[in-house]
Parts: sequence; C-alpha cells; structure tokens
Amino acid sequence: MNMIIYEIECYEKKSDKYVKSISLPNNGDKFYRNFLNIEDNNLPMYGIEITPEIQKKFKMELNIDIDINKYYCIFAELSQ
Repeated sequence: MNMIIYEIECYEKKSDKYVKSISLPNNGDKFYRNFLNIEDNNLPMYGIEITPEIQKKFKMELNIDIDINKYYCIFAELSQ
C-alpha cells in the first residue's frame, strides 16, 4: 500500500494573489485524511478555504493559531 503524505501550507491573501507565509509540520497521512475526511487515495493537489471549524482543528491538533480573515490553506501531495 502506498502512503500519500500531505503537507499543509498557508497562503496569505495580498491584494489579488496568495503569498506563501507559513509551512506547517508534516504529521503524516492519517491526520490529514481525517482532517479533510478524505477517502480517495489518488487525490491531486487539493486546496480548501479555512473555516472556523478548520481553524479550531488547527488549534486543537497542531496548536497553531490561524487568522481566518487572512489565510487560505493548501494541502499538497508530497510523495506516494
């Protein structure tokens, strides 16, 4: 079974573009799949907007505060 590892990157919106501003630690496949409720093993690069629920999960699971008015979150596939 191939393990797909995801890394979370946060992009800050500046005028009309997103600028990478935070790289978060890689805690492996399971956390990110649970985080996004992902079942598909062949997911391409995947991005989501940060919601209050996701903000709360970041705080609880990774102890990282994210300003939901400022950041957009990208989940990138690293390897398989």
